[in-house]
Amino acid sequence: MAVQYAGGANCAVISQIRQAISRIETIFSRYGYIPFITHCIDGAHSAGSLHYVGAAIDFRSLGLPEKIKQSIFRDLQTAFTLPTWWVDLETPWKNPGVD
Repeated sequence: MAVQYAGGANCAVISQIRQAISRIETIFSRYGYIPFITHCIDGAHSAGSLHYVGAAIDFRSLGLPEKIKQSIFRDLQTAFTLPTWWVDLETPWKNPGVD
C-alpha cells in the first residue's frame, strides 16, 4: 500500500516525519486502509505550528468506520508517544470545516 496525498499537499518534511509516515502506513494497512495525508507544511495552522517547519502531518480519518478509526488511533498513540510525538483525533466540532 502507498500513502495518498491531498491534491496540493506540500510534504517537504524532515526525515523523522518521513520515517513516521512509513510506520503510519504499516498501522493503517493492518486494518486494510491507506493513510491519506491532508496537510504537511501547508494548510491553516496556529502560529508557531510544527507544520510550518516540516515537523507535523495531518491524516484524514473521515469515512473510516468508527471502530477502525478508534483502533488506528490507539495503535498510533502506542507507536508514537509523548514527549516526542503527539497524536490527536480531532472531531468535527473541534476543527470545523476541515476534511
